[in-house]
Amino acid sequence: MPVDPLVRKLLFLLFPAFLAAQTLQFGADFGGRCVAVVCVMNVYWYPDTVTSIAVDPSGNTYVAGTSHGLFPLVNAIEPSPYSIIQIGTVSTPFVAKIDPTGTKLLYATPVGAPQEDGPSLLPTALAIDAAGNAYITGTAPPNGFPSLAGTTPLGSLLPPTSNDAFFIKLDPNGKLLLSTRFGGSADDAGNSIALDPSGAINIVGTTQSSDFPVTTGPSLTATQDIFFAKLDPASGSVTYATLLGQGAGPQLAIGLSGDLLIAASTTSSAWHTTSGAPQAACAGSPCADVIALRFRPSTSQIVYATYLGGTSVDTLEGIASDSAGSLYLTGTTASYDFPTSATAFQPVYSCNIIVATTCGTKAFAAHLNPTGTALLYSTYIGGTMTEQGHAIAIDGAGNAYLAGQTISSDFPLLHAIQPTIIPTMCSSNNYESVYYCGGAGFVTVLNPKGSALISSTYLGEYGAPNTNAGAFNGAYAVAVDATGNVYVAGDDLALAPAQLNPSSAANASGNASVVKIAQTGTPVTLSAMTTSAGFARGLPYGGGLASLFFGGLTGAESILIGSGDPLETQLGGITIKVGGEPAPLLAFANFGNGGGQVNFQVPFDRGQGTPVPNPVVEVDYNGTATFMGFLPVAPGIFTLGDGSGAIEHGADYSLVTKSNPVVPGEAIIIYATGLGQVVPAQQTGVPFVGAAQPDVVGPAFVVIIGDTSCNVLYAGTTPTFVGLYQINCVTSSALSSGSQTLRMIFYFNPTFGSTPPPYAVNSNTVILPVQ
Repeated sequence: MPVDPLVRKLLFLLFPAFLAAQTLQFGADFGGRCVAVVCVMNVYWYPDTVTSIAVDPSGNTYVAGTSHGLFPLVNAIEPSPYSIIQIGTVSTPFVAKIDPTGTKLLYATPVGAPQEDGPSLLPTALAIDAAGNAYITGTAPPNGFPSLAGTTPLGSLLPPTSNDAFFIKLDPNGKLLLSTRFGGSADDAGNSIALDPSGAINIVGTTQSSDFPVTTGPSLTATQDIFFAKLDPASGSVTYATLLGQGAGPQLAIGLSGDLLIAASTTSSAWHTTSGAPQAACAGSPCADVIALRFRPSTSQIVYATYLGGTSVDTLEGIASDSAGSLYLTGTTASYDFPTSATAFQPVYSCNIIVATTCGTKAFAAHLNPTGTALLYSTYIGGTMTEQGHAIAIDGAGNAYLAGQTISSDFPLLHAIQPTIIPTMCSSNNYESVYYCGGAGFVTVLNPKGSALISSTYLGEYGAPNTNAGAFNGAYAVAVDATGNVYVAGDDLALAPAQLNPSSAANASGNASVVKIAQTGTPVTLSAMTTSAGFARGLPYGGGLASLFFGGLTGAESILIGSGDPLETQLGGITIKVGGEPAPLLAFANFGNGGGQVNFQVPFDRGQGTPVPNPVVEVDYNGTATFMGFLPVAPGIFTLGDGSGAIEHGADYSLVTKSNPVVPGEAIIIYATGLGQVVPAQQTGVPFVGAAQPDVVGPAFVVIIGDTSCNVLYAGTTPTFVGLYQINCVTSSALSSGSQTLRMIFYFNPTFGSTPPPYAVNSNTVILPVQ
């Protein structure tokens, strides 16, 4: 069937862009299938989550966290604790070591029996020494905890209402070297761990025990106090323990001259702040601020203490220190008056509506000087929706690396390897309602003054389908190595993951994630994704043609045309993957002014409307990968330069123009793209052969011309072309003369476990000359 060359003409447009200049070194997933009844029945989704991370000089990554399922066992210190399906939401601490390539679990082991209350037991924390030994703390269950003599039998320890803080040490191969539980008769938990220059083990946590075994200082002063304990590195025994004051979620970093930097969330206004403190009192009433202090164990002295916060709820989640003894903090604030510095990157609470307090929480970052007398900087981090700050790390130059989660589509970005939130199809109440949701982790790098971004990117997506947003943690831990590589961990961060579960882990669905990012890359921008016909933004259904627009390219003006059968998947240094599958490329244009465009076919088995909905699009340019996600876009009708449609007369295949208009009642051929999978199936990247009609998973549609319908005779592929579809229909004899508008209305049924009510969208509108 002859087709006028104008039918294949693709327009070149350029849009504002995000910069992509980081390089993803690896992204890895591991974990176990959730075995709680709420997960088995597809009601809730609880991911395995990494809550702490460390990197050794060889590039091995060590992680600790909590698992809600059949955690993979690799050189494990004990068997899997899950032998039956759990009734409630439970979790188990775990620790794992990943090789430098991010492709192999060197060891992975649960620590102890399942514990009730699931996500509330976060976090588990770890540190490593120069030899690669791992030191872990967290919450020990009252039974089933591993010791050097073996796992304690169930039911032989404390009553189920009481947990202890724990400490274990593993050698570089995962062998158990030390195991200690400590605490009183009520609940105790270890929250953070660090090794000081002498090799001593320092742990902070919380206790609700009036008989917590302190070696100095008062006993419990409130319903829950912060404890500090020092453990002997040879025996693991507690050599020093004291209570510091009321708080929750304490974090620990090493200061100068044997001092320790500690911060926590607190609802107590009774902390004694020191002279010169930047904030002498709790700002809110009732109190809900951060307390930060420098503690000297040798004299049990609080060297400085200061509050940090506004009049609403402020929560401490991560701290770090530098070589000068400064304290860096991050967390989450609901205070629109959180104290920020004048030169802060984001000094004002970001909100796009009048009442600021309805815009959710924001992440924050703050830098306190070594004497605790000045806030060197303090800034919000976030968009106009909701953020949480989880962790912070500092490099040798004083740059701050922040990890957290966001649902803001306008989160501040720079050099992003993932410049968009991936839209995820979510459900609630076992598919009774289905909708699109959006959320991601983030890693943001601030300069040493806290006044500007060095880089900032989204990472990952909600782990749906049955997303419980409260269970999503995003990026929860961050570390930086000596060469500036960034390691980020949490849940569902790796968009193109290597699955690290061993083959023996049956039915495993990994959610714990580790991502390694190098702060280098080619400065290419990604501007927009559209259908190649009509140029509406979004990703077409499988088999359709899409256009991706660039900025920041180098080189002279040029056009490269794809060739081969099937079409090649690399042109001009560009490779595009949809859902992990390389896409055939039709053309790549470099406009010579930094802008460019690539046109490609969406693989049939990876596009919208497939069993893997809302696929991730990965763009590789000269070794730099960038990830984007898009909602479905309606099929588009090709247009000519004057705005009229790429439409032919059915009788002789001549092009419909003003001088060759449609006669009412005649058959016409409309050329489009994006109608989805077809029957019989066609091969991606190969010119269509014979007639094939859209599969049932594709959209149904009607053709409207003016105020009349066009009776469809055939809809399907156009032979001899890649990604080109046609609709043959008979126009109404009552069609009015003149320039009429033509559009198609599409009715979609997303492939998603159940069939929600269809939704309708319009194609682009084109002009149809009528006699």
